[in-house]
Amino acid sequence: MAASYRQVSHLNGGTGAVNALLFLREGSILVSGGDDGCLRVWSLGDPPRCEQTIHQQEWGQITDIKCMQNEPDGTISIAVGTGRGLVYTVSLVRDVVIPWFAHFDAQTFCAFTYDVPIESLAYDRLNQRVAVGSQDHQVLLASVRGITLYHMYKISVGTIPRSLHFVGNTNARFVVFGLNDGVMKCFYSQTGGSYKPHTTALGVGGIGNACLSPDRRRLIVNNLNTGAFDLYKFPSRSPYASSTVTSVRRWATQCTFAETAAYSVGGSDNGRVVVFDVTSGKTVDTLIAQVDSTNITDKIQTVASVSIPGGAHIIVGGTTAQSSRIFIWRKDPPVIIPPTQFQERKIAQPSLYSRLMNVQNAFTLTIFLVMALYIHFVTT
Repeated sequence: MAASYRQVSHLNGGTGAVNALLFLREGSILVSGGDDGCLRVWSLGDPPRCEQTIHQQEWGQITDIKCMQNEPDGTISIAVGTGRGLVYTVSLVRDVVIPWFAHFDAQTFCAFTYDVPIESLAYDRLNQRVAVGSQDHQVLLASVRGITLYHMYKISVGTIPRSLHFVGNTNARFVVFGLNDGVMKCFYSQTGGSYKPHTTALGVGGIGNACLSPDRRRLIVNNLNTGAFDLYKFPSRSPYASSTVTSVRRWATQCTFAETAAYSVGGSDNGRVVVFDVTSGKTVDTLIAQVDSTNITDKIQTVASVSIPGGAHIIVGGTTAQSSRIFIWRKDPPVIIPPTQFQERKIAQPSLYSRLMNVQNAFTLTIFLVMALYIHFVTT
């Protein structure tokens, strides 16, 4: 990776931990949510600013945010998981300069009882379905029409579903990654029946977070035993590489892919975000969070990345401090300077007429010299 990321800004993310970050509109909008129960909409201009804050007392904390619709006609909607078993769905107002969610038309879906927090969300765009995982070892599937969710079924998965992902060519299955037991379990999306071939223990003891690459060929797992990020060729149970992230406190830390899955990104417990190569697991860049040129040591538990038109890449990381912040790093595309174009100077070749004239002139000169010499000798 020739160029490096540089910190360009930081946002005051509210109070308490930032639990979820989501890019929209090719990286021009960032949505955040956390322990203070506020959904914030940021426009990432120069400078970035908070355009909207949505808060409902019944939510408790915000635990996860996923994009549901992101259509070419500008239709964008999101699903928000909360600490009180509710899923809040809302659409972004279309054809406006300032990003704004139409909260007056939002929907609230009761996925679990009031005392059961939502742990994770996943969206199946092909079949318009949402998977919702809870802290009491359950996963609920709901169909989606617009921003309205309709209950399909609910199953017990025997573990806290820290991460959920739909897999298969038609998203016919979904995978659960267990927080407390480190087990990857697979189920049929339509019925909830167990799919045994992809059900296996990853041998990490506990999974802090798991992320599949867009092509679903690679998997990153935050290993709670070591604090590192292990890389797998999905659905293999054995990692082929592991990052060298130094972690003291074994807290669940988010990970994601960046730059068309050429790199992986993970948070840390010391104010750093690490970028590592997906082939070797070697660290290629370390992003240090700073406030007024001073390094911070807060835990960065939430990360997200996006590649924007023009070739630039952005990574964001949210902290868990009481006065939490969201840090923004950017890597600009390399400036390609075209090589100097040297043009050979072409020497003009004389024409045939010019050559004949040169011969004639030379002959005339020779005759003139001979005559001059003859006269000189005769007169003397």
